[in-house]
Amino acid sequence: MNSSLLTETNQTLTNEGGKGLFYEIYWTFLIPFICFFGTITNTISVVCLIKIPNNVQNGSMFKFMLSNSAINAVYEFLCGFIFLLRCGSLCNTNISHLELIIYNFVIWDYLTSSMAILVNFNEIIMCIQRYSVIVNWKRFQFKRFNIIFSVLIFLSLIVYLPRLFFRTINKKGSFNGEYQLVNTEFKSNTIGFLLDILVSVIRGPVCLIIIITINILTGIKFVKLIKKKKALKRGHPKSGKFLINKNF
Repeated sequence: MNSSLLTETNQTLTNEGGKGLFYEIYWTFLIPFICFFGTITNTISVVCLIKIPNNVQNGSMFKFMLSNSAINAVYEFLCGFIFLLRCGSLCNTNISHLELIIYNFVIWDYLTSSMAILVNFNEIIMCIQRYSVIVNWKRFQFKRFNIIFSVLIFLSLIVYLPRLFFRTINKKGSFNGEYQLVNTEFKSNTIGFLLDILVSVIRGPVCLIIIITINILTGIKFVKLIKKKKALKRGHPKSGKFLINKNF
């Protein structure tokens, strides 16, 4: 959902012909609806998880799942206001107002991006947790949730920190209460360019490959365990029962 941001007037949002209208409808109606739906479903998920018995809530996996749903709910809610910057002629919002410039720069470009990669990091931890349970690796069954989650938040904020130095807020022309975002030299130099690409690669392909790989390994190991348990249960019911209790 995160994309290159528009920093000029509403005229820059409207292209010629039907393409401009489709663009405005997409950002004005479709994206806010998706964000609203995502906010509601993730909020429901949080409520359902909270109602789970207390003995289950003590587990670190539960806490990671709860935090993931909560982060997603806030992320979707914040992204839902992007229509104010992209609706173009459908709402005639003056995107040069300081409040919208701050939303564009700090919330949309930095905070929501940091939250998105935090969700990815969180998902990786949960994948490792599931795999460690299947293979009975107690060393990787993370139990210090507060410490691990604090580290993930710190890393997520650091990863996207360069974004705050890519642009700056300036007064617009003959100042009449309007502002604009202007690219800095750091964004256009080699270091800034490479950092931007690196962050995008980490958030996208790298996290996705790690998550898919761990899930595939977990699935393969789970299928092998099920087959083994079925074989043990047919030959030695008590041994099969003991193995099931031990690993699950």
